[in-house]
Amino acid sequence: MMKYRKIIISLLTTLILLSSFSVTVAISVKTEISLFNNNKKSDDLIHPTIDFYVDDDGGADYTKIQDAINQSSDGFTIFVYNGTYYENITINKSITLIGENKNSTIIDGSYKDYCTVVVVLADFVNLSSFTIQNSGFSFEGIENGILITSNFNNIENCIIRNCWDGIYLHDFLGSTIKNNKIKGNIFTNIREVDISCNRADNNIISENFLTKGIILLGNSNNNTIYRNGFSGGSISQFGLSKANNNTISYNSFSKSSEVCFSVKESNNNIIHHNNFKNIKIWGIRLEDSHHNSIHHNNFIKCLIKASFVQSTFNKWRQNYWGRPRLLPKVISGRVGRFLGIIPWLNIDWRPALKPNKIDILKKVI
Repeated sequence: MMKYRKIIISLLTTLILLSSFSVTVAISVKTEISLFNNNKKSDDLIHPTIDFYVDDDGGADYTKIQDAINQSSDGFTIFVYNGTYYENITINKSITLIGENKNSTIIDGSYKDYCTVVVVLADFVNLSSFTIQNSGFSFEGIENGILITSNFNNIENCIIRNCWDGIYLHDFLGSTIKNNKIKGNIFTNIREVDISCNRADNNIISENFLTKGIILLGNSNNNTIYRNGFSGGSISQFGLSKANNNTISYNSFSKSSEVCFSVKESNNNIIHHNNFKNIKIWGIRLEDSHHNSIHHNNFIKCLIKASFVQSTFNKWRQNYWGRPRLLPKVISGRVGRFLGIIPWLNIDWRPALKPNKIDILKKVI
């Protein structure tokens, strides 16, 4: 009996030791894997892989941005040191192009006629932290700070100035234009456009500060425009033309001379939580546009807060019309296919009693 008891005790002891060893090894391995993963994540965030460096003063891989682009491949990252680079560049590969500082890393187009400063042809391009300035000039209006004709690109944290159009996006989708300061055309008052979009779908334009210009959406659908700051402009600040199913929200519009927000032949758009302030003539004007929703906007110090021509089935609700209103707000307009001569009314049945709370872009970047 004693013999069997010793055997059992010996086996139990061995099992306990093996279990303890397994737990220790498992904990050790798990800890090492965790530390490895954490270190890997940290390194990726803090030390992104830079494939090429560019410095106009020398001492880097290249002195010109275009040379670095030409030698790169899809997926490369190019870092550009502070300096002024007198170039008109074309990005035809899916790369990331990063400036050292948006105020002092400058791509200057030197006012070359018929020349855009930066042309983006490839998909999945990331461009950030540059000043882009001095495009060419012509009355055809084909020179831009940035021209994009591709998809899924990101333009972020840039200053774009002294160009015919700040950014012109043509026949593209899925891109993000964010946190830029854009000063549009300063050469003439014939045309002032900061961001112009043609056949552009499913894009995001947010947190940009735009002066003396507008965003134009032509034949463009399902875009989101939010938290942009608009100031100035000799004609208007925002335009929809044959553009449907877009959402425009949490923007600040101020100091527009004529029609601040123009909607032409555009349907099923949602315009909400925008500030219209100090507008000399029209806050918002609809022309031949239907089934749009305009709600929770503030119209403050606008001569004509809203009007419409040949536009039906638009919904107005809970907008603030410059003062507290207990009664519904009447919006006057005209309908009639020929000349639009029949007076007509839209009604905001529940106008806001005080300005709607709107989280707008308050600081100029």
